[in-house]
Amino acid sequence: MRRRLAALPRRVVVLAAALTVLAVGLLVAFLAAGGGPGGVYGAAVADPVPYDGRSPAQPATGRERVLVELPRPALGELKGLGSMDGAEQRAYVRSLEQEAAALVSALRARGVQLRDVVTFTRAWHGFAATVRPRDRPGLESLGVRVRPDRRLFPALSAPVPVAAEAPAAPPAPPRGAPAVSLLAGGVADVRGGYDAVGRDTDPAPARGETGGEPLAAELRARGARVRVVRVSGVRRDDGLTVPEEHGTTDQLLDGLEHVVDPDADGDTADHDDVALVGVSSPYAGFADAPEAQALRGAARIGTLTVACGGHEGPGTAAVGTIGSPGAAAAALTVGPLGDPAAVARTTLRVGDVTVQGAAILAGAPPRRPLRSGGPVEADTPDALLRRGSPALQGRLAVVQAGANPSAQAAAAAAAGAAAGLLARPDESRPLPAMPAGRVPVPVLGVTGAGARAVLELDGDEPARVRGLTVPRARTNLPFGTRRPSPVASRGPTFEGAAKPELSRPASVSAGGRRVAGAAGAAAPVAVAAARLAGA
Repeated sequence: MRRRLAALPRRVVVLAAALTVLAVGLLVAFLAAGGGPGGVYGAAVADPVPYDGRSPAQPATGRERVLVELPRPALGELKGLGSMDGAEQRAYVRSLEQEAAALVSALRARGVQLRDVVTFTRAWHGFAATVRPRDRPGLESLGVRVRPDRRLFPALSAPVPVAAEAPAAPPAPPRGAPAVSLLAGGVADVRGGYDAVGRDTDPAPARGETGGEPLAAELRARGARVRVVRVSGVRRDDGLTVPEEHGTTDQLLDGLEHVVDPDADGDTADHDDVALVGVSSPYAGFADAPEAQALRGAARIGTLTVACGGHEGPGTAAVGTIGSPGAAAAALTVGPLGDPAAVARTTLRVGDVTVQGAAILAGAPPRRPLRSGGPVEADTPDALLRRGSPALQGRLAVVQAGANPSAQAAAAAAAGAAAGLLARPDESRPLPAMPAGRVPVPVLGVTGAGARAVLELDGDEPARVRGLTVPRARTNLPFGTRRPSPVASRGPTFEGAAKPELSRPASVSAGGRRVAGAAGAAAPVAVAAARLAGA
């Protein structure tokens, strides 16, 4: 062989060696690009705004919460409201309360069991009650309408830690600073607020509740005085497999009652000028929804409501996907702009696959080594817990992302996974963040060739996460990048209105954590509206 090589011209030998080196390099690149099971892969395609996609319907239980709409107009719907003094308003509110009390008494006399009754009179007229399903037909009478009590979810992503220590709280706003009422999750250490979940004056959050604190911090950082009205919380008693943070229509209505009449004396002269609603009910933006009626009544009293468009994507039908109360004609609705550059990232190794730039879609990256489980595709815990399904307990659940990755990650967590890894080979659709209060474990994401490589691995591979890269949140996006987030809800509404009216950057950093979503986009709009109201 050596004699044959020596007999060849030197140029031929050098060329052959160069071709051999080139072939080896191409083979390595081929494997790294997905030609084999292992390799090193680049950053995932993701967006910091969450996709929600949950049903607004209450889960079926032995009792259901309903709204009963009464025929007389609420205080905010009276044509002569502007000419009424405080005494006249208080007298009208008392008459509405007495009418509701008389109806409740009559229903109970007929054997209808009504529990936990809450009456509304200022922005919407009626009451909420918990009833047995068999008693629901007995609520119907002349002029009385029974309305569904829907769920509303935080319009924010799950927090991602961005600092080892929480930064110092912003200084207290000076007297005369713009005031905003925040209707969202609870906020700690607040005076003068209201809790529509517990119906008291302490709107402190429950354990694991994240939908209110970041918004309150953002409003304060922009110089606003915040009055917290808690309308959502972590529920553990409504039949859900995994507790979720959400509110209900009756709690939002109760919150609006205390926005337009903070001291609850029937005189709305002390109403708040601007309210920010940080929750949204998916697919429920109906023109005659109680929330839409209540926002109209609040507007006539003098309260402007800044609401969120939602996180259900653009839709394909003639009617869009704007949620409630964002679809209300009286709402100033704000949508989130997409910003893939704001996604936090880490380096992930599963087996012999390394992804440099795996997206952090929820929570803090797991620090301890894990074993992988899966891959799986189901979006319900029952399907993942069936006999023969891959073991996920205490593992990094590898999930092939489908149409509703949030539901898939939540199902994996309910099946016992310690963390989730969403893998989407199609890079044309960015992976969305996880909604606040839905998935109680960290969730990572990979796309493209890296996702294909991870999905080809056998289960029970060693997995480890190292490092955290957090890009700076951008409050002023370059003009060419100002596009709605891929999961931002859009109109038209059922009334044919073009919603949202405004779009803003969606990322908010507060308390050492970052969130993103329509509520974060709406916060600066609410502060600007409050400044205008004060001027």
